[in-house]
Amino acid sequence: MDDDISASGLWSLFAAASDDHFWLMSDPLTYAQANKAHASYFSIGEKKFEHANVYDLFEQTNCDLARIDYDAPFKGQTTKFERWYNNNHGMLRLLEITLKPIKDPEKKKIIYVAGFARDITDLKQKQNEMEYYSFHDFLTNLYNRRYFEQRIEELDQPQNYPLTVFMMDVNGLKLINDTYGHQTGDMALKRIASILTMTFKDHDIVARIGGDEFAVLLLRREETEVALLKKQLLALIEDAKIVNIIRQGRFV
Repeated sequence: MDDDISASGLWSLFAAASDDHFWLMSDPLTYAQANKAHASYFSIGEKKFEHANVYDLFEQTNCDLARIDYDAPFKGQTTKFERWYNNNHGMLRLLEITLKPIKDPEKKKIIYVAGFARDITDLKQKQNEMEYYSFHDFLTNLYNRRYFEQRIEELDQPQNYPLTVFMMDVNGLKLINDTYGHQTGDMALKRIASILTMTFKDHDIVARIGGDEFAVLLLRREETEVALLKKQLLALIEDAKIVNIIRQGRFV
């Protein structure tokens, strides 16, 4: 008895065991087959995908998209894109999808389009977090020094003048940390960050540029408005308290 497994047999075993999605389309709206992962994701039996029209399996919106998605692959072009779909638990997940034409080696004619998909929701979230914290301070969620300096350089253009920069530090942060602990010191920094975000507008650039240092960049603001903002900010900071310790800021 021959123990060898054919290439098609190996493919079937691999497709069945894989957590990634595999499927074949015989035309833009008709499945030829799909593996278990693909079927399970949508809570549809594997057998139902065999020679099935997409309109019999999915909501109309997804089917209308499929008509567009498969146009290029059935013309010989490999495509890759990302799309959100609800999984079998009703959770919205992001799939990275690749559609690749398969040609008959003799007739040089496209006979199928192979679909491959993998869930990249968690990976994308980690990438977004890494990107976010490359420009944000982890403790306060304000922009960090790197971003602040980059934006000053980019925005130092005549059309943005006058540019105004507020610089401030938290007096006695080391003493607070040494006396009451770093947790209290962190609370003080977060409180200052909260005051800054309340005082300035969304398009203003508010950053923590050092351990106890903060900075704000304003574009095209008149001197009277800047003076009023400074007055408001000083008043809020003078009144700020963390566990009954008065925090004061100093402009430099």
